[in-house]
Amino acid sequence: VHGEHQNIPFSMSIIGFREVIPADAAEVRTFSFGANMSVESLKNRGIDCIRQERGKLLNHRLVFNVGGPTKLEGDVRYGNVEESEGSVVHGVVNWMTPHAIATLDNMEGPAYDRVSREIELYNGERLSALIFVQSQSYAKYPLAEGLPSKRYLKLLIHGARRANLDALWIESLEQHSFIGMPTLTLTTEHQHQLAARTFDSSDFDRPTHAVINNNPEGIDSEQLFALQGVVLRALPALDPFFRKLFFGDVTLLMCGFVSYDPKPSTVAEATPDQLDFLQGTLQQLLSQGCCEIVGHCLPCPFLLKN
Repeated sequence: VHGEHQNIPFSMSIIGFREVIPADAAEVRTFSFGANMSVESLKNRGIDCIRQERGKLLNHRLVFNVGGPTKLEGDVRYGNVEESEGSVVHGVVNWMTPHAIATLDNMEGPAYDRVSREIELYNGERLSALIFVQSQSYAKYPLAEGLPSKRYLKLLIHGARRANLDALWIESLEQHSFIGMPTLTLTTEHQHQLAARTFDSSDFDRPTHAVINNNPEGIDSEQLFALQGVVLRALPALDPFFRKLFFGDVTLLMCGFVSYDPKPSTVAEATPDQLDFLQGTLQQLLSQGCCEIVGHCLPCPFLLKN
């Protein structure tokens, strides 16, 4: 899952070029064409906007060619821009404090450049703003054009609608192809594993730092967590990004990744898209060999009644 979802910085060293911000700058302009168009998404990560204006990045086109840090949503791609004469990318200019930019720096992918580009506001005014763009491939972060996830594309559509961007631009996003999450399929063996044990929260609610500090390699055969009532044991194949997150009941945490919908306080308040993401996540964890089912905790909607 890409860095736009949670208040979690990337641990990797920055390898992209980051343009220097003057030390006396009171505020900094950034042009956002992806997840950062959403004020709500930024606020969820502790980043406040001073103000926002609609604008266009001229002679560039939107492409989906940046890989994510995990394969939880499949082989999906995230938004980027590349030069294209006569094309435009619609988005918003965010005015932020230098502190907010520093926070954003730590959450964007390490291969992104942060560079100035000329933006034309909808009122015709032109100004410069910083954009995050991956301009070249790296061995660990290759560029390859593909399709976005359904969740990520809807985040862009939501941000574009909330910002009241150009109607034709929104329509082009709505018509773009995407990769959806897989349908959850629990086998007879999965059902036996679910029924094998009933857990309560004290059985799997362990502090993250205890496992990370005691196990530098991040592998703990007894790292247990719950997702929509299914209790799972983390296996060595679980991505380190999620190994640091998956403790206790992670249902509401994962709902928060569908950040264009309000984060629910209970699973009963989860939206259809959030439930779809939860069940797709569960299917991916099982099919990719990242976790195994060891029981259930109540309520569990997948537990068959005798």
